[in-house]
Amino acid sequence: DLIDYISDNTPNKINKYTPGTHIPIKAYEEFQQDNARHVLLLAWNHKKEIFAKEKDFRASGGRFITFFPEVVIE
Repeated sequence: DLIDYISDNTPNKINKYTPGTHIPIKAYEEFQQDNARHVLLLAWNHKKEIFAKEKDFRASGGRFITFFPEVVIE
């Protein structure tokens, strides 16, 4: 229960679950309303774009946890 949900923009994934772990996949808009403080960034290959898009989240104290090539909280 370390991960509450996964946020995704892909309409076909919303309201589904991840295989094996059954973590719910929610719409990006729910993440925006959630006021999360720490977010595990699974799409590490899109880090630059996501960081640029989420300037307000980071400016308000939100932090991303990345894991590739090493674990970093930024």
